[in-house]
Amino acid sequence: MMLAEISPRDASLIRMHLEGCSCEEMAMRELGGADSQSEEVSILTDSIKKQFSRNRTGSMAKFKIIIKRRIEKNQILSAC
Repeated sequence: MMLAEISPRDASLIRMHLEGCSCEEMAMRELGGADSQSEEVSILTDSIKKQFSRNRTGSMAKFKIIIKRRIEKNQILSAC
């Protein structure tokens, strides 16, 4: 929910990733079920792969930052 407030697209990509979707499946969903062989799907698939791999600004990086902040705030790992 916090990620959705900051970056709705990143939240959507993370949600699909957690559902087990591949980057290509994510691209097809974003394009409304486009043919997997289309150039548009290929371009968007590459874009999604890059979005996930960016160190500090990618979807996964933002998700990890939010999770880390929640863990620290709630001291979830303080007993470990």
